Amino acid sequence: MDYRSTRDSNTKLLASQAIIKGISKDGPFMIKLWAKTYKNHRIVKQTTFIVRDSKLDYSQFFDYVAQMCHELDSPTPIIIKDNIFNFAKFNFVKFVAGDFIETVDYDYLMIELVK
Repeated sequence: MDYRSTRDSNTKLLASQAIIKGISKDGPFMIKLWAKTYKNHRIVKQTTFIVRDSKLDYSQFFDYVAQMCHELDSPTPIIIKDNIFNFAKFNFVKFVAGDFIETVDYDYLMIELVK
């Protein structure tokens, strides 16, 4: 066994231990959410939101959406339980104009989990 194969196996071992501990090469695990507004099937505005945790806390989902909407200069949609369930199951949720109390200047807002 040469030096290179030993080094590669040690690197793989350290990487697997880091995954177990919840640490990546960028630091602690983080979850990235991507919010996009669409008009005529084209992205008009977009932003990302980073949750610095190993798991997404669905009890704070409204806060995540509200902060992303604030960055997009958009009203916050009404979030119901089905929106959270769909996001948990499919890793994205789509809010149409009817989900907002105020009028919006786009067709829909999509929030997606980026892996």
